[in-house]
Amino acid sequence: MSDLAAPNGPHDLPVGALIGDDVARVPGHASLMDVAAALTEREIGILAVGDGDLPDGVVSERDIVRAVAEGRDLTTTTAMDVAH
Repeated sequence: MSDLAAPNGPHDLPVGALIGDDVARVPGHASLMDVAAALTEREIGILAVGDGDLPDGVVSERDIVRAVAEGRDLTTTTAMDVAH
């Protein structure tokens, strides 16, 4: 049985077993341009957003694409402006 095996199936796995301690995040005031750079640098598609211990939301590649389609300025629109 692997370390990630859950006693009652894969849906009983604790989230911490999957994501570990190193969660990629950006501060809420980060511009979407900075978010895009962080996603590219880390080769990931989603980042936690927040300034405290717990995230206030997440921002993804899709959020950036939506902001571009809406004509938003990626240098002034912040991660918190589009976070879920």
